[in-house]
Amino acid sequence: MKLLASDFDGTLAFNNQIKEEDVKKIKEFQSLGHYFGMSTGRDRLGILNITNRYGIHLDFLVLASGAKLIDETGKIFYQKPLSKKLVQDIYKATQYQEEYMFFNDGNKCILNPNTLRPKEIKIIENINELEEETYSFLAIHFKEGEEDKAQEATDFINQHFNEDVIAYRNTYNVDIVAKGCSKGQGVLIMADHFNIAPEDLYVIGDSMNDIPMFDITNNAYSFYHIEPSLKKHVNYYVHSVAECIDEILKGK
Repeated sequence: MKLLASDFDGTLAFNNQIKEEDVKKIKEFQSLGHYFGMSTGRDRLGILNITNRYGIHLDFLVLASGAKLIDETGKIFYQKPLSKKLVQDIYKATQYQEEYMFFNDGNKCILNPNTLRPKEIKIIENINELEEETYSFLAIHFKEGEEDKAQEATDFINQHFNEDVIAYRNTYNVDIVAKGCSKGQGVLIMADHFNIAPEDLYVIGDSMNDIPMFDITNNAYSFYHIEPSLKKHVNYYVHSVAECIDEILKGK
């Protein structure tokens, strides 16, 4: 049996849409007894609200850049949240004008929203309005084209809060999770759960926060258009998740 862990945004989903060819190949892959799941910076509902529309069953979820893992039964397999005080301290130390999103097991609230949001998402006007005592992760959303600003924010957080958290740049966003968490570590935990041999572990992604995932295997896939700094971490290039699955099934 083989296991493929895929990033979500920019890898499998584009503007919250999934290509039909990718859907078909995922289902074929699973029908042969292999495992397919997501390794993403998103929360659970942010994934399932989309994959369910396409009838995609996920064998596992590595969420919040490895801070929360969901097993094949849909139960939380592992989690390492951030305290309310810590996310408040990070905000007070940065105070960007960009959108801050605080995630807590499917619930989320937003400070400085940059777009209209559904009613179920709570909008707060002050960092002291946070109510939950713990959060799965914190994300800061910069604008498209502001990758340099996002990288500066990532570096600042990693320099000043490195005892408690690690920040990953996800294109022009910043994902902040508890120290020790990463997409790579999360995928390794799930691979061990399914008794997957190292040579049967595959990953595919497209961004900086996928580096820990790329570095756990010699079967790291990405796309031809990725940032040059990512290429030293990647073994194979494809045009789609469907093509990646084709190569895996052919034994490449």
